[in-house]
Parts: sequence; C-alpha cells; structure tokens
Amino acid sequence: MKGYLTNFQIAVFIFNAMFGYGIMILPQQLAESANTAGWLVILVFTFLSMIITYMITYLNYTFKGSTLDEYSKILVGKFLSFIIIVFYILYLFLYSTVIIRKTSELVKYSLLVKTPIWILCLTLLFVCYFAVNRGINTIGRFSELYGIYIIITISLLYIIFFTQGDIKNIKPFLGYENLSHYLKSSYPVMTSFLGMELIGIIPFNNKNDKNIFKYSVIATLLTGLLYIFLFESSMSLVGPERIIFYEDALIAAARRTEVPYLEFLRRIDGIVIIVWLMSVITTVTILSYALVFYLGKIFKKANINTLTILCFVSTFLACHLPKNTRQAHSLADIAGYVGIISSIFITTILFIALKVKKYAQKN
Repeated sequence: MKGYLTNFQIAVFIFNAMFGYGIMILPQQLAESANTAGWLVILVFTFLSMIITYMITYLNYTFKGSTLDEYSKILVGKFLSFIIIVFYILYLFLYSTVIIRKTSELVKYSLLVKTPIWILCLTLLFVCYFAVNRGINTIGRFSELYGIYIIITISLLYIIFFTQGDIKNIKPFLGYENLSHYLKSSYPVMTSFLGMELIGIIPFNNKNDKNIFKYSVIATLLTGLLYIFLFESSMSLVGPERIIFYEDALIAAARRTEVPYLEFLRRIDGIVIIVWLMSVITTVTILSYALVFYLGKIFKKANINTLTILCFVSTFLACHLPKNTRQAHSLADIAGYVGIISSIFITTILFIALKVKKYAQKN
C-alpha cells in the first residue's frame, strides 16, 4: 500500500488529519476549561503539535522510502515496534469510531431528527471507505482539493462571524486565572490536535526535499491559527456564558449570523455544516486508511480488500456499542488517551532513539 505524495500534498494531508470533528466542539470545550483565555491554550497546544510534527517529519526524512512500521524496527527492535503498531491500530480504530458516532449523533439531533443513527454511520463510513479503497494517491489528491476549499471557506466564515460578533464577549483576553490552571483543565482539547503523526504511513522520496519540514510545520501552525479564529469568532457571537451549553457551537454561531447581501444564502449554517462534514470525511478517510495500512503490516498475508471490509464492518458495529451520549463521551476519552500516547510519547521515543543511534555512530 505504499504511495508517494508531494510536499504540498503532505502538508494538506496533515491539515486534513487534524482539522476535522474538533472544529464543532472545540469552542465549547475551551469555554468550559479556559473561558476567554482559550486562545492561549490553543497557542500552547499548537506549539507542542509543531514540535511533534517536526519529529515525525525528521524520522520520515531520515528513513526515506520507509514507513513508521519499518524504521521503528531499526530504532527500537521488532518487539517494541510490534507494540507501537498495535497501539496505533487501537488508537485509529477507537478514534475513527468515536468521530463517526458523534458526528452521526450531532447530524441527527441538529438536522435529521427522524433518521436512525445507524443509517448516518453507514453512510459516512461508505463514503470514507470508498476513498480508502482507492489508495493513498487518490486520498492525497482529494485531500488537496478538499483542504484548499475548507481553508478558504472557513476563513471567510470566520470573517463574517467577527463582523457580527461583540468584542465584549472575548474579554478579558487573558482570562481570570493563570495559564497553568487552564492547561490542566483543557486535556479534552488535545484530541483536536491529533493527526500529524499519521504521516508515518507516507514514505518520503527524493522529491521530498528539506522544504518538507517547512511545509509540514506550517500546516500544523495553520491548523492552530484557524482553531484560534474559530474559538474567538464563535465566542464573540454566542458569548462565554451561553456557548458552554452547545456541543455544536459552530452551528450555534452560524445560526446567529445573517448575511443580507448574499440573498438566498442569508442563513449560512448550511454552509458551515457542509464544510464541517467535508472535514470529518477527510479526517476519517485518513484515519481509516492508516488503520488498514497498519493492519496490513501485522497480517502480511491478508488481502488488503479483505482487511478494508473487515475494518468497515468492525467500525460500523463499534459505533453502536455506546448506548447513549454519555457512553460515547467515555469512549472518546479512552480514544483520546490512546491517541496522545501514539502521537506524543511514541513519536518522542522514536525521535530520541534516532538521536541516540546517530550519536553512538559518531563516537
């Protein structure tokens, strides 16, 4: 399943992997944990994400032509490499399941009240796995197209939000507590910054020169900046006291916005939902492809199409394990913990192992 992407496609791949379901719930999560200082929390997590992005890019660049499952064997041995891949499989399976389930719930309760959740889950999974079956090059091309559209559209929406919001709703800019207090209570927000570690499934070639570091880090920075604009614009419209009651904070903000000069598009909540669903689909497609990719590395004799069908069915069934919204949130917490271990700790361990190995070779 190896495939090569250009520097720009890798950058958009990182953006799409990170900028997905989180744009809907991020304002509420930050308002609960950090109030008006939420933008500072995003800034800190963005900086951390940029470091992790640099690390995983450095690993891929050092071992050109190899993917994470291959160079992890060189760095930490076959046994630990196997444990790492298992962790990634668990993370990808849980995270994609949570996103599909929570997206389906939100669509049902916000728009399609009479539609069963299982139909929404099935529809989303069908669209995502259709792209997965086409391979990484197809995913890279449609991620490129979707990513550019999402960035442009969401930026315009933020500008509209700001023009109709109230700046009093985002003051005081530094909040009421110190930053460390906000960071400790903002753990759930970290899941919105997962995804950059997935470039471990993309082998670099000679066309991926040193500029790839600039492309990948800028993609992560752009994601963080859009998160800040999302939070500030939503807060300015809805207000810190009310936004904590909306899991669909972005839609709530859009429904408070009217653009008279757009005539038939005066209500822009429809545009917001379309952009959000596009983001979710690209994110889940990348997660699902990575899941099939890593399963293929463990079950080497298995047919890729068989593994794809297995992942599709397993994810669909797992979407129905939570009996209610509270259980879905609990599953999301577990997925977050596993994701953080996969993204931050595993990447850091491999990066340190590479540095130690290089130092030992010099001496």
